[in-house]
Amino acid sequence: MSRTRRAGDEVPATTALPFIDVEELVVPARQRLAAYALIVDSTGRVLLTRHPDARRHAGRWLLPGGGVEHGEHPEQAAVREVWEETALRVRIGLLHAVLSDVTTVGRRHRALHNVRLIYRATVIPAEPNSRVGQLSDGARWCTPRECQAFPLAPFTASVLGSESH
Repeated sequence: MSRTRRAGDEVPATTALPFIDVEELVVPARQRLAAYALIVDSTGRVLLTRHPDARRHAGRWLLPGGGVEHGEHPEQAAVREVWEETALRVRIGLLHAVLSDVTTVGRRHRALHNVRLIYRATVIPAEPNSRVGQLSDGARWCTPRECQAFPLAPFTASVLGSESH
């Protein structure tokens, strides 16, 4: 028969625990949901953004977008991320693709399952004389030929490779 321990009760002696090598600990896998916008203008140019210098893939170009925050709808996340990265307002259209890959991150090489939702989107025209609609420094419109010359994030290369402008 077991009973609930109370403050002051003696804790029974236990056998010694075996030595655990920290390097052998299983690092839990994680999943990241992200939403991106595939924005193609009337001349066939694609909007790309550049990873900031402080990130692991500094200098790579990718579609504007990023992580979906807890409780946020993926379409709203794409709108927010495009605004934060480019200063452009967009209208989200149809879901273009769902991409999934597993990478390792960090010093402990933790598995990260990336699920990326790629939406088609269009730029909402800005009011005249407004700063809205002017691209930030880390974003640019690229022709398909220019895109081929840029170091692209693998998922962006995959989307653009399957895209017929």
